Amino acid sequence: MEARNIKLAKAQQAQAEALCKQRELDEKARELDVTIEKRVQASQAELIAKARQDATDDLRSQVSQKDAQIDSLGRTVEELKRKLAQEDLQALERE
Repeated sequence: MEARNIKLAKAQQAQAEALCKQRELDEKARELDVTIEKRVQASQAELIAKARQDATDDLRSQVSQKDAQIDSLGRTVEELKRKLAQEDLQALERE
């Protein structure tokens, strides 16, 4: 009977140690999950920030191109006005 009690105590001790190790493993797995999730969120934040910056840069480039086109068209309009005024002046002088 005493040998049986000793075996039972050892088995219970082994079971307690196994449960303790399982709890430790579960805790480490949760910590790893949290670490992974933090890294994923950080990566997402970086990607979002880069995408925003790229979009902003693209829009600024487009606006700059449009501004250059507007300036060019404005110069063309002014040149055409000047030519028209000269032609009108020449026409008046011929009359």
